Amino acid sequence: MSFEKTFWNKKILPWENNKYDSKPKIFDVNVSVKYRLQLAASVLSQIGEGKRLLELGCGSGRLWSQINTLKLSHYTGVDFSETAITSFQQNTQEFKKFKLSLLCGDCTNADTSADIVVSLGLLDWLPLEKIKKLSENHKNTWYLHSFSEKKLSFSQMIHSLYVFINYGYKSGPYSPHYRKAEDLLSVFGSNAKIYRSSKLSFGAFIYHLPDSIKFNNLKANDIKPF
Repeated sequence: MSFEKTFWNKKILPWENNKYDSKPKIFDVNVSVKYRLQLAASVLSQIGEGKRLLELGCGSGRLWSQINTLKLSHYTGVDFSETAITSFQQNTQEFKKFKLSLLCGDCTNADTSADIVVSLGLLDWLPLEKIKKLSENHKNTWYLHSFSEKKLSFSQMIHSLYVFINYGYKSGPYSPHYRKAEDLLSVFGSNAKIYRSSKLSFGAFIYHLPDSIKFNNLKANDIKPF
């Protein structure tokens, strides 16, 4: 088993539980990650009906849990981790009632037809050449991908220190990347746009979506129970 696969099989579920299920009484350090999930769900709610949705790096189904009431034509989730896919299947109640497919494999090689492609956090873990391959595989679809934008900020310094202390000193070069927006724009092409919000901290989205999409159209303040 490769280092990357072992890494994610061990990391993915504890990371999701920590980021999405934490309910601190004073200050929530995971608020930007939770907002990222809410924002993606809000965007998809405006465009998803009747569409085929492909989520790359789906994890155990956190995004799916927010959008499973949408009348999607089909949902396909792909993840590198068998642990994530197994958990997704176990946590999805009434799994067989939905047009739902789950695949374990390399997200950049996912040869799956879709109308919309979405990923949350995946780009942070891919080298630019793999991001380019991903964009080429789905260049004729709508897409929404989050990324960590490289900038000089206190929150990014703290995050970088957190990564190193928790696992970066062990995983070495296999750690999340901070990307310059212009580097990703050059990869995704002239149709790509960038969305930023202070609520995302140093996070951002690169996207190609209908002009009617509203990023500030959140319908609720809380994430739906998983």
